[in-house]
Amino acid sequence: MLHGLVSASTHWVLDEHRIGGVPVVPGTAHLESVRAAVAAALPAPADGAAVELRDVAFLEPFSVPDGSVAQYRVALTSAEDGSTDFVVQSLAAGQLRTHVRGSAGWTDEPAPPADDLAGVVAGARRVDDDSSFGRGRTSMLTFGPRWHALAEHHLADGEELARIEAPAEVVGDLPAWGLHPALLDVATAFGRGQGSGTYLPLSYGRIVVRGPLPQRFLSHLRHRDGRSDEVVSADLSLVDDDGREIVAISDFVLRRVDQGAVTGGLTETAPAATAEATPAGPSEDIRPVDGAEAFRRSLTAGLGAQVVITTRGVEDIRRRAARVTTGSLETETDPAVSAPVTAGGGSAAPTTELEATIAQVWRTASACR
Repeated sequence: MLHGLVSASTHWVLDEHRIGGVPVVPGTAHLESVRAAVAAALPAPADGAAVELRDVAFLEPFSVPDGSVAQYRVALTSAEDGSTDFVVQSLAAGQLRTHVRGSAGWTDEPAPPADDLAGVVAGARRVDDDSSFGRGRTSMLTFGPRWHALAEHHLADGEELARIEAPAEVVGDLPAWGLHPALLDVATAFGRGQGSGTYLPLSYGRIVVRGPLPQRFLSHLRHRDGRSDEVVSADLSLVDDDGREIVAISDFVLRRVDQGAVTGGLTETAPAATAEATPAGPSEDIRPVDGAEAFRRSLTAGLGAQVVITTRGVEDIRRRAARVTTGSLETETDPAVSAPVTAGGGSAAPTTELEATIAQVWRTASACR
């Protein structure tokens, strides 16, 4: 499993991609994460092999509201038929969610001949207004400067062609990415030849990645016939200026969404949704994801050699410390039968011989001060 911490304050891929103002990992970033996981964890069968993703299904948005942090996970597992399955998950506020699943691996399928797209351009009309980027995207979705990559858009009967050019903010990113999320998002979602309304990705039938996205390339979109505007699908070829295939996408499916339903669910936090999931009082425990983030902040904030990390506020700690005196400790002559404190604060009585021994050591040390 590959994992790391993400937040809008540390990752532009969240800060520059928002739904209803809430930072959300774009679907294309999940594709790049899985591609990178395959390249790192699964040996390529031969030189020139391409990463292949199949049956990619988006289950729910991966939102990370401002001021919060989540653990991003990509897990690869071997299936019974010898293939490799993957899931993309998040761990936040103590809850594990699954956002994307599918299968992944390598293919040695040869690349198709170079594609001459001059005929498509000749038979299409140029769309000069690029505000339509994203199939009817409205104010529900907002983007940062890395998404300003649609240089040309040509619309024909049943197909569309876009020229994608990396803006200045992206050029420095390119060496670190295979499928740059912003460029890939523009290259797959620029189409507007079918349907009306707001659409979000639902699934990809197959993706073949033959190389990293360059600073400049073409995206050739072919619409599939559909019986309903609720769900639309297309095939795409991303090619370089010489027509050589970089990425092939088959059966890319988008579904029309209700803006209110989508944006309303992004700010909900599962632990606060049910009373049963809310602890009765403050917890001394630090969840692994929060502990890792606290450790990172303690190293990067220049706080000095001595740092205290606690789940309680300073005033709460002071109040609890003020209640503990030498006299109160001396009255607890038998730690094994000391009653646990109520909701007012303090610690529960020892429940094991080891806990009782440790408690007695602390009492003795305090009495000697």
